[in-house]
Amino acid sequence: MIRVSIIACLLAGALPVLAATLPSFLHARDGSFKEPLGLCETDQHVQQYSGYIKVEDDIELFFWFFAARTDPDKKPLVAEFGGGPGGASTRLAESNGPCVFKGVEGDAPGHNDLSFTTVANMIYIDQPVGVGFSKGSDDKVRQMDSTNKAAPLVWKFFQELYKHNEFTKFQGRDTGIFTMSYGGIYGPAFAKYILEQNAIDNGVPINLRWLCIDSGMMDLSIASSSTIDYAYENPYTKLLTKQKDYAALQDKFTENYAPLFETCKKTDKDDDCKAAAEKSKELTEGGALREMGMNFDVRYVTKPVPLDEDYITDPTSIWLSREEISKRLGAKQEYNGFSNQILEQFYETGDPARSALPNLSQVAKAGVSILFTAGDRDYICNHKGVQKSAESIDFDGRDNFAQKELLPWTVGGAYYGDYKTEGRISYLKVDFAGHCTPYYRPTIALAFFRQFLANGYLVSEES
Repeated sequence: MIRVSIIACLLAGALPVLAATLPSFLHARDGSFKEPLGLCETDQHVQQYSGYIKVEDDIELFFWFFAARTDPDKKPLVAEFGGGPGGASTRLAESNGPCVFKGVEGDAPGHNDLSFTTVANMIYIDQPVGVGFSKGSDDKVRQMDSTNKAAPLVWKFFQELYKHNEFTKFQGRDTGIFTMSYGGIYGPAFAKYILEQNAIDNGVPINLRWLCIDSGMMDLSIASSSTIDYAYENPYTKLLTKQKDYAALQDKFTENYAPLFETCKKTDKDDDCKAAAEKSKELTEGGALREMGMNFDVRYVTKPVPLDEDYITDPTSIWLSREEISKRLGAKQEYNGFSNQILEQFYETGDPARSALPNLSQVAKAGVSILFTAGDRDYICNHKGVQKSAESIDFDGRDNFAQKELLPWTVGGAYYGDYKTEGRISYLKVDFAGHCTPYYRPTIALAFFRQFLANGYLVSEES
């Protein structure tokens, strides 16, 4: 979660089941993990695992795995990473995973018919260390201050995961990364590191085929500048109503903000990048845009958020913090849904100001399919910045992609948003969605996820 200006989405005891009815890989378990059948995924015939993977001395990353609801042995594996920096990934199991709190009464989630596990095996990984249930020594947590330090540990996570009987079958399996918000920085770095290790034959190759970034911040300079555009042009709530005020703020950005980002890009020094990252917060901490600073849905910058649309309230973290739930998951410490310590440490090194575009370009050139999605009501990581970032990737079809107009994206004849595709790069703007498309428009999120995994790109389907 980019603090204030570009904030991210925050986002075992089993009952007896007849062995003959369970997926084949249940019989190959080695006992290292919990099997909280019926927790979140209410169908107890669907396998799930939770537990820890040791990736380094004094660092254990926690995960929660849900098998695909049908034919898990034939479905790909998709790793989910939350934003932040500092947001726990396991919280997102309630966003696009098997259970959901939205529209459910009581203090426990209900069944999610639109879960991504309809089309893939999903694994939610709490990272970096110090986030969610992941644990490490105080020194290790203090040392975790950049995406570049996090990336090797994510790769190591998979290497160690593959050693367990429950997961050996995923060696060579088609694999994807789904991430959001600050995941626009995380995802490209993780993908690049995986590809680099594959290229030098280090460890077990990870067959990375897809990278999907929802509501992402890939370049803080672009995202900050587009904040001004969005505040003036969005059709929902405008805090810049006069053209002269809009022009003055753009001039201010060009004169006072852009040079700091250029210096960060040129020197790559922590102090220079920190200065750019800290300066960007001024856009929403003061002046005309101050009221929009911590808003996931631009409609509610000047009025209360209705309870049934309150994405900032976090029932998932409260639920995961309950002793009986954490015990079933095998947690070794209290749940930390969002780590302010990690957030502050990343800012100290200027990590948010380091653009992910070079990493994205490398990943695109390696042939990995990339999908960018954004809601038109998301102010924090607004669609204008997401589209401009996507158009800035260096790949063979870059010019064609940048010049293409958005077209209606339809599935089964139903209009779901506006999109464009060039080769294996796609962008989709989803109407009436705020920050985190699966939360606001779950039907559309499952539709683009399904099509992206099937094709490697988006295309309109008339019928």
